[in-house]
Amino acid sequence: MGVEDLSGSITADPTGIGTLVLAAGALGTAAFGIVDTLKFTKVGALGFGSVMKSLGMTSEALMIAYGKDYRELLEAQYRKDRTQGDLRRTLRQGVRVGMTPKSTMNMAKAIGFPDEEGIAEVARKIQEGEEFTDKDNRTLGKFELAIDARIDAALAMADEQYSSKIRIVASVVSVFLAFVAALALDLEINPGMMDFGLWIKAVIVGIVAVPLAPMAKDVAKGLQAATMALKVRK
Repeated sequence: MGVEDLSGSITADPTGIGTLVLAAGALGTAAFGIVDTLKFTKVGALGFGSVMKSLGMTSEALMIAYGKDYRELLEAQYRKDRTQGDLRRTLRQGVRVGMTPKSTMNMAKAIGFPDEEGIAEVARKIQEGEEFTDKDNRTLGKFELAIDARIDAALAMADEQYSSKIRIVASVVSVFLAFVAALALDLEINPGMMDFGLWIKAVIVGIVAVPLAPMAKDVAKGLQAATMALKVRK
């Protein structure tokens, strides 16, 4: 939000409510921006653990496909794009490439696949290069569909966890920024004294900033319209 936005809202909203909402929204947007630059830290991997936990039954297949450092590979792709593109494709292909009778049997048991022996036999044929029967093709198709569904669910759950945790981190950042602003104002207005009211306002603004960020302009416009309507009625 630029200076023009604030000055325009001040003119349209003499009470300053809209301006306060816009300012809080701008603070929330700034907090999200700061958090976004921290993706190279552990912040960028929030939720990745839930992917590995949900897809633990695929670990043997993924290790066969990508080697012992497969987690680092997957985490790097998770940081880049959590739910689409490379990560989803890497997981699906890894399971297919890493299908051995043992790893496939373990996955089948973990997901409750109805034909464990059948899919283990399919995995053996893949290893030995034998031709598939029509039944083998159907069994493999059902197994791949079941695994893919669990991969999709694990990524969706991780994305939800990531979004929730990122909001918490952004809220901490916004409260910190509000504290810094309050400190600067306090030193300027009340040198040598502490204005507890100002600090309480800083906490409130910092907390509401993140939820307000996506809808600050709409909320401000609504408040301004309501204020004008009430004034007309008077």
